[in-house]
Amino acid sequence: MNRYVKYIDLGVQTLCVLLATITLLNRVIGPVPTSEPIDWRVGIFFAQLILGPWQMLSSGISIFSWSPLRRLKIIHFVSALVYLALLGIIFSLDGVSEIPWDNLMMAIPAWILALYYYFLSWCWVIRANTRHKGFLPHLGF
Repeated sequence: MNRYVKYIDLGVQTLCVLLATITLLNRVIGPVPTSEPIDWRVGIFFAQLILGPWQMLSSGISIFSWSPLRRLKIIHFVSALVYLALLGIIFSLDGVSEIPWDNLMMAIPAWILALYYYFLSWCWVIRANTRHKGFLPHLGF
């Protein structure tokens, strides 16, 4: 069971990244309707709402279970906590609702962190698959 957890983790992350990519590409490439019933940012933030807590949970579990790439995952975890603290401070201030870039402040750093952790997850899966190759891999020389 433990060996499949990283594949489930990567699968959920891939679905969320694909959802956000399809939503963004549909907005950029697709036809622009005259009346938009649902704003395109809702799809991006929905994927972000699922992906963010999933990656934080995965990162925390990876840190405390001493998994490979632990140091890089600690960097991700601490950076995400700092980002969440700064986001909380910014949105607790008065007059933030008048700032036009509040959506960018919520999306861009979060997606940078998400793509960084997504890259780490791919490195972990690829690294595990290439470890047992070579001459007589079952012998421990």
